[in-house]
Amino acid sequence: MSDIKPVDNETISEALARVGQNKELCKSVFQALREAEACADNVAAFRNEVRWPLILGILRDVKTCPVVLANGIIFEVGLDSRIEQALLLSSMEYPDHVWEPQTTKLLVRLGAETSNVIVGGAYIGDHVLPIASGMSKKVKGGQVHAFEPMRHAFDRLLRHLELNHIKNVVPHQLALWDKSDILLDINGDAALASTLPHHEEQVSLSEVVQSLTIDDYVTSRRLNGVGLIMLDTEGGEEKALLGANNLLPRPFPDAPHLIFEVHRNSVD
Repeated sequence: MSDIKPVDNETISEALARVGQNKELCKSVFQALREAEACADNVAAFRNEVRWPLILGILRDVKTCPVVLANGIIFEVGLDSRIEQALLLSSMEYPDHVWEPQTTKLLVRLGAETSNVIVGGAYIGDHVLPIASGMSKKVKGGQVHAFEPMRHAFDRLLRHLELNHIKNVVPHQLALWDKSDILLDINGDAALASTLPHHEEQVSLSEVVQSLTIDDYVTSRRLNGVGLIMLDTEGGEEKALLGANNLLPRPFPDAPHLIFEVHRNSVD
């Protein structure tokens, strides 16, 4: 009779969690899962039914896993959003982007041509850090002005700036809007949250943040020019652009390039 005892789900769960506590072992297992997926008969099924559940088990206790991009930028990737899920499931050990690769490439290229970039909806820095890294190599004194209203995401942005020793980002936990100094409710999950005016007479269970217009920010900071504005604020893009009425009409090349998301849920 075999003396091998069956392994129950709790034992497997504990074993996976122990993998997550050892960075080198975690790295090796992640690489093995990438290689196994590449050989799977059904890649999508393997990714959803095997690879992702195992990753969830590995990160059960540690919550985050370091991912190094091809350019050397490090992100502590967690389970907060589909953006991070996509990065954890990347087919590359050292991916060249976090989210929306063509957008990142365009932002880095345009950011390297100007001294000031404004990013609304900075999240954990998925676009901000590559822009800042590219600017530091080509633009002396260039800065990225990053706005992220959600507290948890903003804290993680600060952590990634510190982790990568990036000094040319000016972070703000504020929401870009068409008026300054009003309170806004943040509604929704991480990376998908939108902002709406806060009503004092109503009890709000949402996180509340203060607003700022781009024009007021440019004036208060005495910025000579802004060459690029990138907005990903889940429906708040129009409000943010209305708050830049003084900046946007400037003649070329003083007016900034604009990159912003248009989503049917927000504009239909």
